[in-house]
Amino acid sequence: MSKRPKLLIVDDDPDLRELVGLLIANQFTVDQQEAASGNQAAEKLAQETFDVVISDFNMPSGNGKVVFSAVQALPTKPFLSL
Repeated sequence: MSKRPKLLIVDDDPDLRELVGLLIANQFTVDQQEAASGNQAAEKLAQETFDVVISDFNMPSGNGKVVFSAVQALPTKPFLSL
C-alpha cells in the first residue's frame, strides 16, 4: 500500500488556504497541513517532510522567500509559489 503524499499549504489568508485545500482534496488524496506565515512554514519544514509545498509569496511574518529558503535546504525541492 502506498502512502498518501503530504502537502503543506502556506498563506496568511485562512479562506485561501481552505480554498486551495478543497481544490486539491477534490482531485487528489493527500494529507494536508497548513501554515499561516512563512516563519510557521519554515518551522514545519524543519520538523517534517512534505511532498508538495504550495505557498503565497506576499505574507507578513515571513514571506515566500523564507519558505523558498527553507525548501532549498531540503534534499528534495517540493515547492510551488502562488
